[in-house]
Amino acid sequence: MMTNTPRFRGGRARLAAMVLWYLAGSAVGAVVLAMGIAIFAADSNLVVRLQSTDAADRDWWKSQVPTGDRIDWRLRGRRRQTTFPGLEIVEYKAGAYSLETGQPETATATRVDAGWPFSCLTGSSWYLMPASSPPGSPIILEMNAFQFRTASGSRIVPWRPRPMGLLLDSIVMGLLVAIGPVGWLLARRIERRIRGRCPACGYPGVGARCSECGRVGQHSDPVQDDPDRPMLTREP
Repeated sequence: MMTNTPRFRGGRARLAAMVLWYLAGSAVGAVVLAMGIAIFAADSNLVVRLQSTDAADRDWWKSQVPTGDRIDWRLRGRRRQTTFPGLEIVEYKAGAYSLETGQPETATATRVDAGWPFSCLTGSSWYLMPASSPPGSPIILEMNAFQFRTASGSRIVPWRPRPMGLLLDSIVMGLLVAIGPVGWLLARRIERRIRGRCPACGYPGVGARCSECGRVGQHSDPVQDDPDRPMLTREP
């Protein structure tokens, strides 16, 4: 059958490869957009809110803090949440008493989620001041993020993908990118049809079948071309 021909299988494989490349390109575009938002978000448009920490914040802190369960951290005060279309920055402060020295320790964390229309990248930056004897230096590190310096200051750029958000952003990015070519092809076909040309190749003349590319129109010929068929379909 026709579906088993090498030509058909080759065309299907090329179509699958094109779709995979298109999805990969859409995912890369979503990641680049998220990082761009994290770097170039306008400070004047940032919206700042103070909110009380909840159970989700405490769970995130305990699962992400570099010290692990060695110290019983307690979030204190309210978290500072900064938002921008495609960007969320949440700052936490916490305190604890060292089990080794009994002295107070402090820590701050900045969590960054970026992506549009859904958050597809996440990362955090930590500042830890351990209570050691003699006093030591603070620990500053980025987890799944990196620092990028701009004219307005240093920005935390996340790079760890969030699978569901990345999938949804890739779909949206692919649809937006496809609007332009699909709209242009549709407009060109309509323009060719109005001018009396084949919508597929632009060859002059509109009929049931294009004599140039062989495209079959929406309605096929009522009478098939058959040189051996008699002119009369029945005897007089």
